Amino acid sequence: MKLEKLKDKVMKNKTINIFILGLIVTLLAVLNHQTVSACSTFKLQKGDELIYGHNLNYGDIGVPGLIFINKRGIFKLGRTWSELTTKERLNPSSHCWISRYGSITFNAIGRDFPDGGMNEAGLFI
Repeated sequence: MKLEKLKDKVMKNKTINIFILGLIVTLLAVLNHQTVSACSTFKLQKGDELIYGHNLNYGDIGVPGLIFINKRGIFKLGRTWSELTTKERLNPSSHCWISRYGSITFNAIGRDFPDGGMNEAGLFI
């Protein structure tokens, strides 16, 4: 009998401890909330029909959201992030190409800084 009472007491304490821990985690999550700004992208497809959508939820930083139509067969020159933020310039031939497909892109900063888009072959990012 004593063993049964001890087991019941341990289980009751364990349940209470789990409840208290859950309550603390919930309170921390509620009281320590932060606003998150994120973008959403979706694709709906039925047969040959395709709908692609994208939004820019950057909060109140004033991102206008630009849409560009990019033609195929255009010479492109890429730059690394370090090249954009420093005076370092690498051999441009290692980062250049001619676009094989036309595309439509969503841009937050300017023409050659896409945030997402889709090309003529249906590839989207």
